[in-house]
Amino acid sequence: MTAPRRALVVDDLVPHAAWGAGYPRSAQVIHALARCSDKVELCPMLQRSLPPAASETFAAHVRPVVGHGMAALLATLKSGQPGLLWVGRPHNLAKVFRIQRLRPAFFAGLRIVYDAEAVFASRVIGAMALSGTPLTQFQSRRLLRKELQPTGIAHAIVAVSPSEQRLIREFTGRNASLISLAAELAPTAASFAQRRDLLFLGALWDDSAPNADGVRFFINNVMPIIANRTDVCLRVAGSGSDRAEWLRSIAGPRIEIEGPVANLAELFDRARVFVAPTRYGAGIPLKVVDAARHGVPVVGTTLIAAQLGWRDGHELLVADTPDAMAEACVALYQDERLWERLRSGSLAAVRRDFDPAAFDAAVAREAWS
Repeated sequence: MTAPRRALVVDDLVPHAAWGAGYPRSAQVIHALARCSDKVELCPMLQRSLPPAASETFAAHVRPVVGHGMAALLATLKSGQPGLLWVGRPHNLAKVFRIQRLRPAFFAGLRIVYDAEAVFASRVIGAMALSGTPLTQFQSRRLLRKELQPTGIAHAIVAVSPSEQRLIREFTGRNASLISLAAELAPTAASFAQRRDLLFLGALWDDSAPNADGVRFFINNVMPIIANRTDVCLRVAGSGSDRAEWLRSIAGPRIEIEGPVANLAELFDRARVFVAPTRYGAGIPLKVVDAARHGVPVVGTTLIAAQLGWRDGHELLVADTPDAMAEACVALYQDERLWERLRSGSLAAVRRDFDPAAFDAAVAREAWS
């Protein structure tokens, strides 16, 4: 008789997919673990308030532990060891690392998987460069080494993109498995002519995060150029967008703030072009995959293309400067043949890169191999 498969997931919060910011993928990982485990416990390390969102519905054998933070994690480890510890985000791995050094007996026979939802140091390095005070190469490498050093306790490391796989290999000497995202194709039915406007969808409850920076950049620098050529509007949707005072302060007559949206299919069915003006960041751009799987072509930055491994003119249009981004948006908005070609290319890329069955199999393999 085989022992029950009991998994303990350590992350910031019990995820709600509607929050964005990596939480949709966190929820997918938990669903996948539930399909290959007898029991899954969730240990949230933070106690914080995020915008209200519909609760994620997990299987009956997925339950949160009592409490949160280090005390809850220690109590759960003491009460009877799980077979698997799945840890998300670097600050949580750092806490597990400290416990492991102090209480190694808690970890005997325990498989640890570090799920690098993103290499956070990359965000800091990018933000500093944009602020005009870039880190030196030495400082950047030290920051990356500090983040990745605790991975030494993990039996397996998971990365979400090929670019972050390479980064992890460079700084740890270890191969990370690629477990990116699960995405079902759901192309919306409206024709090119039936759609209107540009769309941005993403979490905006943190005004210092990459999404907020990208939206500010687009509204302040790109929309004025577009406004001189066409009467198109930008619709901004997503968790926290309705509460963002900074967004209301810069929103002009061609900016429509939609707030959180429960029905993504309806939102995407009305949009003609999705914009992803991300200038710094890490991880995988879930918002772009969501747009692509719903059949809305994308204008994104070089960073977005690199994170996905997608090609300019095939799966999306790539632009970084205000003039180039405006040009790409107007071209994709007005050229139906280009629009259809990129729509088909991005749907094919989602089918190729984000197969749900492959995602589940990869999670099960890393969890219990």
